[in-house]
Amino acid sequence: MTSPPFTERRRHVRHDIRLAVEVTGAGLSARCITEEIGAGGCSITLAQPVPVGTLLRVRLSAYGSSGEVAGVAQVVWASPGARGRIGLAFAAGLVELMEPFLRAAIAERQLALPAEPAKKP
Repeated sequence: MTSPPFTERRRHVRHDIRLAVEVTGAGLSARCITEEIGAGGCSITLAQPVPVGTLLRVRLSAYGSSGEVAGVAQVVWASPGARGRIGLAFAAGLVELMEPFLRAAIAERQLALPAEPAKKP
């Protein structure tokens, strides 16, 4: 008998949208783009690796919007290698801010997408 395939469970839905991120702390000051994001965290790639457990200050902003949120995040995973692809878990205060921020960013993105042409019968 084989075991069932591993199913990853997350508390928050992840979205494939790109947001600008400023990351500071632990001798680091960088700007990058989210690779995927949810209210509880995101993944990003930095020019240098950052150890798991590192606390960082993050500021996220949506393109074409004046809205932004900021708070603390912890590195919860890091890919091996020279480039620093990491997963961040947001602290509770930032999680609360992320829910409405993401809803607004997703709505703005959908409004900015070109409308599909009507299909002919």
